[in-house]
Amino acid sequence: LSGRSFMETVDVRSQPALERAYEAVVQGEAISGLELTLRSSQEEEVIVRGSMNCRVEDGAPVAVRIMLRDVTDQKRAQEELARSEANLSAVVESTGDAIWSIGSDGSLITFNSAFSLEIETLSGKEPSVGANPLDLVAEEHVETFRELYRRGLSGERFSEVWYVDMAGQPRAFELYFNPISGGARTVGVVVFSKDVTRRMRAEEALRAAKDEAEHANQAKSQFLANMSHELRTPLNSVNGFANILLKRRGDALDEKDRSFLERILTNGKHLLDLINEILDLAKIEAGRMDVDLQAVDLVEFIDETLGQMEGQVKGRPVQL
Repeated sequence: LSGRSFMETVDVRSQPALERAYEAVVQGEAISGLELTLRSSQEEEVIVRGSMNCRVEDGAPVAVRIMLRDVTDQKRAQEELARSEANLSAVVESTGDAIWSIGSDGSLITFNSAFSLEIETLSGKEPSVGANPLDLVAEEHVETFRELYRRGLSGERFSEVWYVDMAGQPRAFELYFNPISGGARTVGVVVFSKDVTRRMRAEEALRAAKDEAEHANQAKSQFLANMSHELRTPLNSVNGFANILLKRRGDALDEKDRSFLERILTNGKHLLDLINEILDLAKIEAGRMDVDLQAVDLVEFIDETLGQMEGQVKGRPVQL
């Protein structure tokens, strides 16, 4: 302060307020709650708050006395709190979900615009701070919410789906209850309400589609089983008569005709195996599958395969 007047220590933004206060004090007023911003020699801001009065001798002012207290940290903490509250308020108001809180006595403490709109749509009532939230819902939902608030105030954190008719339309809301702790006890509950009607309808549609697909799959499996049975009956007859002809008339046939008859029997057996495999496919889809490990004669397997394919390539420019 050496070599500086008091006015020179005051920030230029606070100097007009100091001058007005000085003039008022000289006129006999006592000033309290005066707030100034001072600047140190290192140009650091110091916020002070205090009072001013005037010492009078023989009816004339002779000195102005000022008592100031450093409130820089307090002021900055208040400003930071105000900014945080503003940010929180902006976040709460920007969401389309209803948010509200109640105190330990069950009265409404805070709420956002979405909550007001939701309540007005449901009940035609306008919520206000200090109101009983149970008075804002229809009578048939009072006991439900009484129990939900009781659970929240007991310290339980949970969510529930609430179904309600809104403007003649069935709606579903997911409610999240979050207790507010004050030391060792719960002093309130914050509630978030999210409209999940579309999600619930989508889930219901998915369940219906799944059930429909399962019914269709069962019908397909039943069809495969029935078709396989109907095909197996005439095929068994074909294979049986081919086998009889081979046994009774095989020696009377020339080598070529006997070969044709053997192919009929072989292909008939192969077709019967395919039909059985169709039934196996139905079993696999039903979650049942049996594995049968067998040895295979490769020479016989190749001969059968060539015999089955020969008729398909006959007359075509294909070398088998």
